[in-house]
Amino acid sequence: MNLGLRGLHLATPEPLQGTLLPCPESCWDRGEIGYNEPLFVSSFATSTDIGSFARTCQASHILGLVFRHRDDHDSSTIDPHFRLSESKQLHHTLVALNMHLSQKTCDIGDKSNMEVAAALCYCARIILYGMYACNDYSPNQPRISEESEMQRISMEGLKEVTNGVYQLAQRVLHAAITTDHHALSKNLLVCHCLYLASSECAWFAREDNNLEGVACLKAMVELLKAIGTKWLVAGKSLYV
Repeated sequence: MNLGLRGLHLATPEPLQGTLLPCPESCWDRGEIGYNEPLFVSSFATSTDIGSFARTCQASHILGLVFRHRDDHDSSTIDPHFRLSESKQLHHTLVALNMHLSQKTCDIGDKSNMEVAAALCYCARIILYGMYACNDYSPNQPRISEESEMQRISMEGLKEVTNGVYQLAQRVLHAAITTDHHALSKNLLVCHCLYLASSECAWFAREDNNLEGVACLKAMVELLKAIGTKWLVAGKSLYV
């Protein structure tokens, strides 16, 4: 899954208002009537567990919105104030989902874990921040004050995300070693997140000579190698 390609959206149509998320896996596995929550909500539910597949659907939808924002970035027909306003809204939504997923992280080995949803959310954040972290625009574009604020948000966000991906990598590795021997097979969709985050870690390590960044990079590379024993495509990320 190459999320770096431009002009290609996710292989699903844009959801309609009123679209419902899948019911929790626990209800489905027991053959019970499940409950469904809407995709479009003003805040993420804290009182109910909608399940890992539904969380993955949420993360995928927001990732698709980031794709569209990225591909429309250079369009001269879009007002720059609107574009930056949209970027900040995407940032706030992604941060809220990330925080919610971290609170919903289940015990290691639990099949309702949120690693894939978290990885897709981290991918969306890295792609979004990568657009604005370098305040270098075409000389033909008008400059506005909101650019500097978004640059600051992006730089801080990249550091936060790489740390989050580092913790995710440690979680999956620990699960693979201890309780869940199928963890590596189940986490193929984590690979691109690891690749993007490791690239940022390498940049931070070169720029700041930060030993913590080196430790993060090693953990991500170790997980990519481990997943590569199950899925060969994961190993190819190490040589891109």
